[in-house]
Amino acid sequence: GFGARYAAAQARWPSGRGIRVGRLMLKGTNAQIDAAIDDALTRAGFQVVRLPDSFRDAWDEAKRDGNTIAAVGTWLSYDKLGGMTGITTRTKNAILFGQALYGKGYWEALARLRVWTHTLQDTLKGVDFIALPTLQSTPPLMTIDLRIGVMDARVLNLQNTVPVNVAGNPAVAVPVPLKHADFPVTSLQLIGRLKSEAELLNAARLVEVALGTTGVAPTR
Repeated sequence: GFGARYAAAQARWPSGRGIRVGRLMLKGTNAQIDAAIDDALTRAGFQVVRLPDSFRDAWDEAKRDGNTIAAVGTWLSYDKLGGMTGITTRTKNAILFGQALYGKGYWEALARLRVWTHTLQDTLKGVDFIALPTLQSTPPLMTIDLRIGVMDARVLNLQNTVPVNVAGNPAVAVPVPLKHADFPVTSLQLIGRLKSEAELLNAARLVEVALGTTGVAPTR
């Protein structure tokens, strides 16, 4: 029945003019990427409202908590692998990192997760979608001097998907042209209410039509 839901979303929102989008501005985001995201939202015709700093602070905390929960989950699931032969040092370090975090904020992170989930759902009562970059910068270059573990940590810090993942909300990433930068595209992330996948894909379609691009890529 998803096709019918998608058709209904298209009929409800044939253009972006009736769609209200909450714009989340995060500290540390590349200015060119923020400009590209804002341009895409404007060209799509969305009604854009800036979300308050209090929501940004809650988002940042949810990102830290989500990373903690994921790291501990790795240890809880794969602890036995840590002492086995044939397991890479990189994997063993990830397991040990989760073990170290288990007694340092894990339960507090789980408790705050419930509050964050309510905060996200309440914010989405006032807007149809939330918009922000998927990454805060262009993808970092892999060099000989940059170890895999260091690369993992950099990307983990740059990505903006963890708060959505831990809350269980759907999201979609749409390629957006990036001018005068070392990489030709960036990514607009749209976050929707629970079970709003059809509406999200329609909103992504409207962005693609406005930008003349193709290739909607679901983030999860």
